[in-house]
Amino acid sequence: MKKHQALLAELAGHEPRIGTVCGQGDQMVKEGHFAGDEITRKIQELQDKWNGLKVIAAFWLTTCRFIV
Repeated sequence: MKKHQALLAELAGHEPRIGTVCGQGDQMVKEGHFAGDEITRKIQELQDKWNGLKVIAAFWLTTCRFIV
């Protein structure tokens, strides 16, 4: 169980960096960056994958609780 909690803690530790990266990308788009469309797509992709990872980690933790 400690490994699962460590994983969730590690994910939580990366959350601010994900927010910072997305915020910087949004700012670049607002400033009219020539690759604004691509930046927007990459931000969405990052957010989707990050949310998916959190869902999988939470499911894994929940499932492992029932197995143990």
